Amino acid sequence: MQEFNHGPLGALFTVNEEDGFTGINAVDPSLLKGKIYINVDNEVEGQFVISSAGGVFVEIEAAFPEEAVPAGMRGVAVAIDGLRGGSFGS
Repeated sequence: MQEFNHGPLGALFTVNEEDGFTGINAVDPSLLKGKIYINVDNEVEGQFVISSAGGVFVEIEAAFPEEAVPAGMRGVAVAIDGLRGGSFGS
């Protein structure tokens, strides 16, 4: 095994990043002291995907007037499930 000299290392573990970034959004940015961040992520136990540690979260609100459904048409709900999970790029 090769050894490396390095400065202090830190680790940050969060939950629920695939659904709204609620884990990282709850972190106080002043707690982050590092200069380089590495994201280690995957949905498969025993495998790791190393990717960029960063992103943009955007929340947009807009008001739209309601309109009646045209005659002969109806609304439907579509659900897609049973797919493999994971981050973009993994």
